[in-house]
Amino acid sequence: MALTRDVPPQPGQEAIPAAKPEAQLVSPSLPTPEAGSLIAFTAGVPAKEVPPAPAKPVYRGLLSDLAAGLGEKWIDRGTLYLPIPTGGEVVLDLGDYPVVRLSTGVDLLVDFHDGLPADVRALITETWKNYRVVSMGGSSGPLEMLDRFLKAAGYHSAREGKEHPLVIGEQLAIAVPADRIVLKTPQSLLNGEVFLLKEVSEKPGDDLSAVLRYAGHIGIRVLPFAVDRSASEGFLVGIDAEETEPEAAPEAVPQGGLAAVDYTLSFLGLHIASEEKITIGGKGGAFQLTVQPERIFDAGGKRYVVDAGKMSPPLRSIVRDSGYEIFSVGKEEGGRSIFRRILGVSGTPHEDRERFLLFGGEGAGFEVRVTGTFLTSAEYLGGRKIRAAILVRGKIHTETRELMRRFGVEIVDW
Repeated sequence: MALTRDVPPQPGQEAIPAAKPEAQLVSPSLPTPEAGSLIAFTAGVPAKEVPPAPAKPVYRGLLSDLAAGLGEKWIDRGTLYLPIPTGGEVVLDLGDYPVVRLSTGVDLLVDFHDGLPADVRALITETWKNYRVVSMGGSSGPLEMLDRFLKAAGYHSAREGKEHPLVIGEQLAIAVPADRIVLKTPQSLLNGEVFLLKEVSEKPGDDLSAVLRYAGHIGIRVLPFAVDRSASEGFLVGIDAEETEPEAAPEAVPQGGLAAVDYTLSFLGLHIASEEKITIGGKGGAFQLTVQPERIFDAGGKRYVVDAGKMSPPLRSIVRDSGYEIFSVGKEEGGRSIFRRILGVSGTPHEDRERFLLFGGEGAGFEVRVTGTFLTSAEYLGGRKIRAAILVRGKIHTETRELMRRFGVEIVDW
């Protein structure tokens, strides 16, 4: 599914919430007084003209797209009537001065070019407490306009997200720097209302698109937007969904015992025999002993007999004297320990790394850093046709595992 929601079509008529005294919205199909004028009905008080806004406010489309992406209603058709308690009313053309109905309970009147006189702005905000006027005139660019909008919206938090980006995960940490991180309420982190507003190119690269899709899958609401500064406009960028594949079983080392031995040998590609018998003969044919060990495997130029506690000390000694190595598996030994010991006896190259930059970095729009044990054999990785195999402590989210698989990385929990 697409990561960003489609911007809804502009409605022909929307009801502005009631103010005290009540505000009214009139459809543009009905005759109205001259749009953008202040009409005073008090005797002897001349009417004030409110000049119409310029025809093409900068970044208006971008701001309306982002407001819709944040789940707010952008209303820019019709006429807004705001009655004055002492008589008269403010009449505004919503095409010039859009209103944004916010989930915070605020009705935000957007003044793109400082067209409203100061006394009119004061009259609106002092008379109707649910209304706020946000001025966009003189801004340095789209981010400053966005900041003015977010500040006036009354959200719980709206902070810069590049120097201190949102990081998903710990041992396998995926950082998504964003222009702004928005929390609507103090409970947003708990209920999944975290918004990332991130500037991207019109056609983001495949890797960045995959990371943005991933963030959306785990509940982060990403609003990627592109800006054309030469045209002073922008828009939300759609991230197409990839074709989904059947979910692969998670890679995880078993808790211990023979299951951990079998998993490790299979993962490392080592030969294993579970039903093979070995015959041991004494000098001069004095005796012949047939043994069927629990497992036999080859590693590092040696043959290992696995003993999970069933072999007696004399039998172990005979087997060892016949040229086999004993690989003991204790009842209480964990799977991680068994995996590490087999790594050691097999001589499989590996390296422990902390916060290693696996993908992304400066200019990529994201970072993937991993703390874990990396299998570093080029031959091993080439044989499995993967870019990396990493053993990571703790449980890894299914979506994180799928993202890494897309990058050609196998992640194993241990």
